[in-house]
Amino acid sequence: MVQEYTKIKGVARQPVVRIVVDAHLSYLDSGAVRISWRVEDAFCQEQQHYAHDILWGRSPTDEFQLAGTTSDLWFLDEDRQLDHRLNLWYAIRTRHTLTGKVWYSPPQRVGQSWGVEDWRLARNIVRQYRVRLTKGRAGKRGFLLKRVNVGPACPECTDKDTGEVLDPSCTACWGTGIVGGYYPPIEVHLEGMPDRVMRKLDATQGMLSEVVKDVVFLAFPPIDTNDYWVDATTGIIYKFQSDLATIAELRMVPILQRARVTVEDRGNIIYEYPFPNG
Repeated sequence: MVQEYTKIKGVARQPVVRIVVDAHLSYLDSGAVRISWRVEDAFCQEQQHYAHDILWGRSPTDEFQLAGTTSDLWFLDEDRQLDHRLNLWYAIRTRHTLTGKVWYSPPQRVGQSWGVEDWRLARNIVRQYRVRLTKGRAGKRGFLLKRVNVGPACPECTDKDTGEVLDPSCTACWGTGIVGGYYPPIEVHLEGMPDRVMRKLDATQGMLSEVVKDVVFLAFPPIDTNDYWVDATTGIIYKFQSDLATIAELRMVPILQRARVTVEDRGNIIYEYPFPNG
């Protein structure tokens, strides 16, 4: 494994960039390590032809082993165990399934921002809040639907010249313009304030009303604008807006976040998405 890393030193262009080994909250919250990454823009059009092998070791010079393979841009490793030294390292081997070309990323260590005491403090905070969300009356159970931001353009509904989505009700991309549209749903508990109605004046449509809610949640998995969350009890789907904020952090690592969500219109194609039942 060390020799394979040495061979790629100095290579400027490879598909995988910005690797984040998110062992902070992901491990504390679910007992798993989450690895996420981004694909360089120049490689996005062939995203469907990449397979990512997730490799792990106990040091950057270790003989790395395979943890799993995915075609997504994130991976949840539920089989590794952290010790008090947080000595887990991850790297990504990306394979082009048609050409056979292979790239290796540099290894990344878990918990790079935290020391052992920080990690223990965060563990207690997360466990207490998780109990509040899952055992008390404050939290609501639901499923997070994270939007895919890179990948091949949908051949069913996008304009070949402009990339514009021509059919917002397309079930091949769920109105996103990217094949698949969303990653598989993830169970997520939110603490939500009561729904309220906000009114705003539109130049063309007059006075408009929309139902909004402020929610608080653990900062894993990371939530972005335009992601969706469906209430497991009511089936109502909420859309995350741009005003995401961190309300608790440890050494610049978010622990708790707050967001404003709006109730999605029942006519939106997202209500036909196959969410888990109950």
